[in-house]
Amino acid sequence: AVDEFDSNLRKTDIAQPAIGAVSLAMYEILKRFSIRADMVAGHSFGELTALCAADRISPDDFFALAYWRGRLMNEASDGSGVMTAVKAPLDRFEALLKDSGAQVVLANKNSLEQGVLSGPEHEMIKAEAFCRENGFVCKRLPVSAAFHTTMMDKAKAAFKKILADIAVGEDESGSAAVRPTGEGVWFVDADDESVTAAGRTYQRTPDG
Repeated sequence: AVDEFDSNLRKTDIAQPAIGAVSLAMYEILKRFSIRADMVAGHSFGELTALCAADRISPDDFFALAYWRGRLMNEASDGSGVMTAVKAPLDRFEALLKDSGAQVVLANKNSLEQGVLSGPEHEMIKAEAFCRENGFVCKRLPVSAAFHTTMMDKAKAAFKKILADIAVGEDESGSAAVRPTGEGVWFVDADDESVTAAGRTYQRTPDG
């Protein structure tokens, strides 16, 4: 029963609404303790949570987007895509990866020394072998598709149409942005930009 529950939660159409419910619930708990954020930033699906936390989209729209994002990405997956986390200095790892010949992409840059590769499983096997040969630690992730790649293009196009009907509030600069589902996530750059824009200073550790 536990294995079946775990397997179901890995399905994108179930996982994303579930992540949304937990994320928003945690945010509501912080609000009950009168904890207010000076800024919010989201990582991948968390971009939707950040928009909701910033009052840029309503909770109802947030859950609708979580449902459709998960469903569309699940439908776009043919079951051949996988993702692998890699511990490596990303400033030189990306160039080395291209030389390896493996047809995968560095889809997530989570910190200066940790990223996530995404692509077809048969190509990922080559990339993982390359990582091990070069002393980089890598670990296959328990996900159901190769997110943040062209393998999600079908979901990207459909999700854009759904976003067009969602009312997204504006910030003081009069702008609002929601990223397509098929693009890479450069969180290591985004958090620097957000902190700078908010007039804050912080120190990043090697683990981000």
